[in-house]
Amino acid sequence: MKKRTKIVATISDKRCDPDFLRELYSEGMDVIRINSAHLNIEGALQIMKNARKVSDKIAILLDTKGPEIRTSVCDSPVQLKKGATILLAGNPGEKSSDRVINVSYTAFVNEVPEGSAILIDDGDIELRAVKRSGDFLECLIENDGVLGSRKSVNLPGVKICLPSLTERDRTFIKMAVENKVDFIAHSFVRSKQDVLDVQAVLDGYKSCIKIIAKIENEEGVENIDEILDNVYGIMVARGDLGIEIPYEKIPGIQKMMI
Repeated sequence: MKKRTKIVATISDKRCDPDFLRELYSEGMDVIRINSAHLNIEGALQIMKNARKVSDKIAILLDTKGPEIRTSVCDSPVQLKKGATILLAGNPGEKSSDRVINVSYTAFVNEVPEGSAILIDDGDIELRAVKRSGDFLECLIENDGVLGSRKSVNLPGVKICLPSLTERDRTFIKMAVENKVDFIAHSFVRSKQDVLDVQAVLDGYKSCIKIIAKIENEEGVENIDEILDNVYGIMVARGDLGIEIPYEKIPGIQKMMI
């Protein structure tokens, strides 16, 4: 019986020697996923070089960083206490402290409505937007927590205008084209426009790389039909999706998309 389900393995440049990849391939690995958010171009090239030493039948999938928001660097962990207030600001170049949490998106304060939930560090920290005050968003801390550097920020139900592609993404896509990567998995796809932006870059290089849309937020679920019309396939990123949507609803959403 022909195997239809494929096995995708995420590989780091910290361990990508041919012997290790050969062992994975012999055990059924079909695709190597390269996560551009956690390595540089040189690391990605090394993984691809070693994969091709093993077999030209191993497909290569490049995962873009996409339109994500993160907190800035902290000098030391910040203790957050339930019931206290803290300010948020869109100053990515400024460090976060026990007074102000800075995030990577400069328009954050203007685009996040008062009353919105703000989930930080994969949902471990929850804030509630109370009011805007100039360049700051005053927030109520909903639970005790410890904030470290460069933690993820999720905004359930909030539509933001972040560009779908960063300059880093464009650099990695160019590298993917030059090295004949098989798939690009674009992160945090919200609508068909995010996919079309990637396709436009590929068209500029006359590339036929296939696009996989990663569905990891509520907006992506809402627009799944138009997204499916413009991609080769989808990837349900349940970890991030489960931050914005209750876990118990994820199986039903997966079934709906299939």
